[in-house]
Amino acid sequence: MFANLNRKFKESFFSIFPVVIIVLAIALFFVDVPGPLLVKFSISSILLFVGMSMFSLGADTAMIPIGQSIASGLTKTKKIWLLLLSCFVMGFIITIAEPDISALANQIPSMNKWLFIAVVGLGVGGCFMLGIIRILFKVRFRTIILVGYVICFVFLIFVPKSFWALAFDASGVTTGAVSVPFIMSFGLGISAMRSTNEEEAEGFGLAAICSIGPILSVLIMGLFVGDVSVSPVLSGGTSSWASIPHDILVSFGGSFLSSALLLLPIVAIFLIFQFSMIKLSLTKVLKIFVGLVFVYFGISIFLAGVNSGFSELGTLIGQELAGGQFSYFLYPIAFLLGYVIVLAEPAILVFVDQVSRFSSNKLSKRAVRISMSLGVAISLVVAILRAEFEINILYFVLPVFGLSVLLSFYNQSLLNAISFDSGGVSSGIMSATFLLPFVEGVAIAFGSDPLLGAFGTIALIASMPILAVQSLGAIAKFSTSKYLTKLKKSRKKIRILEFDY
Repeated sequence: MFANLNRKFKESFFSIFPVVIIVLAIALFFVDVPGPLLVKFSISSILLFVGMSMFSLGADTAMIPIGQSIASGLTKTKKIWLLLLSCFVMGFIITIAEPDISALANQIPSMNKWLFIAVVGLGVGGCFMLGIIRILFKVRFRTIILVGYVICFVFLIFVPKSFWALAFDASGVTTGAVSVPFIMSFGLGISAMRSTNEEEAEGFGLAAICSIGPILSVLIMGLFVGDVSVSPVLSGGTSSWASIPHDILVSFGGSFLSSALLLLPIVAIFLIFQFSMIKLSLTKVLKIFVGLVFVYFGISIFLAGVNSGFSELGTLIGQELAGGQFSYFLYPIAFLLGYVIVLAEPAILVFVDQVSRFSSNKLSKRAVRISMSLGVAISLVVAILRAEFEINILYFVLPVFGLSVLLSFYNQSLLNAISFDSGGVSSGIMSATFLLPFVEGVAIAFGSDPLLGAFGTIALIASMPILAVQSLGAIAKFSTSKYLTKLKKSRKKIRILEFDY
């Protein structure tokens, strides 16, 4: 395991470094950032690098084996009711432990926090079961996606508008750094019980199906609750030199506590199944627990870095850029920020590794990363547009999901599942703690209502990568179609946009 740590450090460095360089360039040349805040950001960047490296290593040695071993054990019992009940309980528990869900719930003062979290958890648990049913009974992925989103959009007609952005944002934040590796590995573990690589890859798409649940459950809640008020959490001001150690220590305390609350349910689930069903060897169990230690410290250090130096700077940069003398650079900078910052999401490294592995290298890591980066970049530009003109979120979300579903009839089934999974992976910690505050700062500078201008940003970040991956896949397939006859004769591989056909 430790032999892989050097590789993880390299991967994390090349993921974090572009973000740090671009943000520092913005702070030095376009925005007047106080020295203490700049120093705190630099310290936070180091924490991000260390935390992401440890988390990625721990996810490989703990989270993925846990998900696959539990899935394998449940499948061998041949009791579908037990499998589905376990999926519902696991989906519910993992969701309510996600710190991003709690952060979103804190922004809804007119609603009971725990009611909202429970409703989202029920949605994820229900769709977790639905995703497993799809794998077991070989239901087409696009059928589930098409029916699921049609139902959600129909419910929009009857639900107050204040719930629209809230429902889609809830969907984006449910797929966090810990839940994505677990859900994805569980689905792959179920499909791995089959004989062929093609069937094994059908485990992709489970995270995407789980993301439908929160949309539907929150919209159903809106039928009974009525209008809600939302209060985005904005930065309270810049730091002083004396406050730097205090701010970082407070972030460490909060992140270590939230990470413990996030991991404890997963550890409990693993132990229950270990003693009752899967019964791994002592060596494998010890390796998993060492991996969990890496996951715990990695995600804790990462969260401490993000919370202590990124949110405040994101709000300041957005506000100063939109309202300052360099406002004409706002949209290009937003595109650049969106392009690089998705690479700093902890779950991204795990996701692209699994995509490359289970697709038998048909989809390269580079292709998936570029597609997701383009999607987030475009989504942030659209989010700035909404912040400036207070445009309804549905004017963007409806066409994006509609086009994505239409492209799913043209693309391969594996690409469809991966593209919809990529949306959930993209809308993680960095989106909630840097990009959302950035858009909130822009909304403040433009004098827009943050509820109308900034809320819904996470939903955009979760939807645009889906369309980007689908579009690049369709372009690659179309570009190679006229060469198919020649390809069969020469028996050579044509590689377009790093997608193999």
